[in-house]
Amino acid sequence: MNRRIQKSRQAIIDAFMRLMSEKEFERITINQIAEEANVNRGTVYLHFADKYDLRDQCMEAQIKELLRNCMSEDNFFHLPSKTALLRTFEYLEQHASFYSIMLTNKGSTVFSKPNRDNVPAKSVRASGFDQPRSGYEQGHYGAIFNFSGSGGIGMVDYPFDAVSGIGHG
Repeated sequence: MNRRIQKSRQAIIDAFMRLMSEKEFERITINQIAEEANVNRGTVYLHFADKYDLRDQCMEAQIKELLRNCMSEDNFFHLPSKTALLRTFEYLEQHASFYSIMLTNKGSTVFSKPNRDNVPAKSVRASGFDQPRSGYEQGHYGAIFNFSGSGGIGMVDYPFDAVSGIGHG
């Protein structure tokens, strides 16, 4: 990807995250994102179909990066290993602002209870982890990944729910 295009795309993502930290997702407009990123509205649409696509691509990129950094394909079935869990929590700590914004923004439903299953499933397909492996059928691999991904999201989400009192009696 051309450097100028990459720079514009990153400016849009950064602007979106700043706006997400300031206001509810549903109140953010493409015009606001463009203005904050110092790009034209059309430039935003060259990269993303709408603000939902922008949010989803941000999440998919983060989860894909989490997988790439924390779990090697060779060691995936040996989870939970202390090393993989440690790398996961270190990664989450390094990217805490992103996950904090996405998990606590009232207008963002990306981590809502009904959508949790879709995030890992989409990310596993994007990462290539759903390809058949020797000794394991594709369906079993996907099921294990989805279980791990949903559980991971739940673990990350739990402290935020506990603080806000959502879902804990």
